[in-house]
Amino acid sequence: MRKITFGGANSLDNFFARKDHAVDWLMWSDEAGAVMAGYWKTIDTVLMGRKTYEVAQRHSKGKQSPYPGMQSYVFSRTLESAPGATVVSDDAAGFVRGLKEKPGKDICLMGGGELARPLFEAGHRRDRLQHSSSPAWLRHSAVP
Repeated sequence: MRKITFGGANSLDNFFARKDHAVDWLMWSDEAGAVMAGYWKTIDTVLMGRKTYEVAQRHSKGKQSPYPGMQSYVFSRTLESAPGATVVSDDAAGFVRGLKEKPGKDICLMGGGELARPLFEAGHRRDRLQHSSSPAWLRHSAVP
């Protein structure tokens, strides 16, 4: 069965993003790039919520999909379409349960807690959690 990896980074004061959902404060290095390059070879599917999708679209610099070559799913109750992705509007846990049973590589869950929480509560927390802290203080200008 395929595994889901929820990867996240938080600031020293425990925030995932700025209030505008920007993650420009994350520290990047050649070492981090090498780790991520290896990780991307193990997955073929990306799950994200609407807010994460919108940030990813802004950073994709005009590409059709923020994650080319990946099957992407956006979980949203408000979006009707998402270029480069399939919109899932109900029962995230049930959809992901079915997705895990299909053949393929592992699955990456991008973004924050609004999508992760119902998946964890449905038992997907038994998969993988990759976490790092970045040496930045966001204070009260961020999303917990």
